[in-house]
Amino acid sequence: MIIDATNKVVGRLASMTAKKLLAGDEIIIVNSGEAIITGKPLVVKARYEHKVERGDRRKGPFIHRLPEGILTRAVRGMLPRTKPKGRAALKRLKIFQNCPEDYKNSETYGKDITEIRCKYIKLKDLSKFLGAKVGE
Repeated sequence: MIIDATNKVVGRLASMTAKKLLAGDEIIIVNSGEAIITGKPLVVKARYEHKVERGDRRKGPFIHRLPEGILTRAVRGMLPRTKPKGRAALKRLKIFQNCPEDYKNSETYGKDITEIRCKYIKLKDLSKFLGAKVGE
């Protein structure tokens, strides 16, 4: 199953993806940089900046800065990854920052940007703020 993350809320997309992974489906998410996190952009940036800067370079915790890493972490948090079925489910997930030519036919799940009325920030903009080199 191919899911386009363009203008989708990260949390809702991650929860639906986790349910389908536990059901045994293979999921491919494209355009992860276009997914959104709801909330005031300054607050979201401050929260993620704190996550990235805490800890130690050698010991962690290691937080991804790229959009596909942030989305993978959101899905992983909704899976029982310490159990064999959770580890197997996470292996069935592939996330791409852009849309490869092989995966042009995609479905849409979750709330779209037009259905929400609060402030938001795109994962691509958050990644640029955190220091990742995200392509245009």
